Amino acid sequence: MTNRRTFISTAAAGVLLLSRFAAAQPARKVVRIGWLTPSDIEVHVRRFRDAMRALGYVEGQTYTIETRSAGNNLDRLPTLAAELVNLKVDIIVAVSPPAIVAAKQASATIPIVMAFWGGGGLVVKAQ
Repeated sequence: MTNRRTFISTAAAGVLLLSRFAAAQPARKVVRIGWLTPSDIEVHVRRFRDAMRALGYVEGQTYTIETRSAGNNLDRLPTLAAELVNLKVDIIVAVSPPAIVAAKQASATIPIVMAFWGGGGLVVKAQ
């Protein structure tokens, strides 16, 4: 349970950091979040949405989520990361070390929130 809370907090914190970048944008920009994972973890995406709602963010109005899951086929991660980049997401939440590597290789400019189950971590890379 602690790892799950850490993960959700990590991801939400990353999005909150992104809001600093989005705050400089004119009008209400809807932040596009790319979610990259090696396996199907819909329960965690649902918890993330709940955490965002508790923080006052409204899906569809202040942010959207584009999820990409490799279905336990790690070879698909680079292609899925490239899809997120082509969708012009504002930030990528990369879950697990292989997803982190794929996201970093796909973009040098999109901020990446890196989180994994081994204790949770946060690194935001922005140019």
